[in-house]
Order: sequence, then structure tokens, then C-alpha cells
Amino acid sequence: MLIIPENSVFNIANIKDLANSKIQKISIGNPDTVPVGEYSLRALNEAGLWSQLKNKVVLAEDVK
Repeated sequence: MLIIPENSVFNIANIKDLANSKIQKISIGNPDTVPVGEYSLRALNEAGLWSQLKNKVVLAEDVK
């Protein structure tokens, strides 16, 4: 599941859209401490995007 701000100027319809060079930061839960972070990391890996996006990722300690 992708959560996108309602007022986002980016047209993000699926996970591959996160590779857009104009998107500078992507927040996910910390995979070491938050289950949703583990799921996010797995999804990015399965989509073949982790190596491309890891420098944009900001880790969070909870979903909020």
C-alpha cells in the first residue's frame, strides 16, 4: 500500500512510479524494528527498486 498526500503533485499509481527522479524522499518504517518497514523493504526488493531508491529512503520508527 502506498500512502500519498492528498495534495501531491506526483502521479503515483504503483510502486514503480517511486523511481521518478523528481521524488526526492520516500518514508518507510525501519525494517529492523517495524513490521511495515520489513514489508516495504520486501516490496521494493521484489519490484527490483531497492538499489535504485535506497538513497531516497527515510526510515521511521512507526507508521505515523
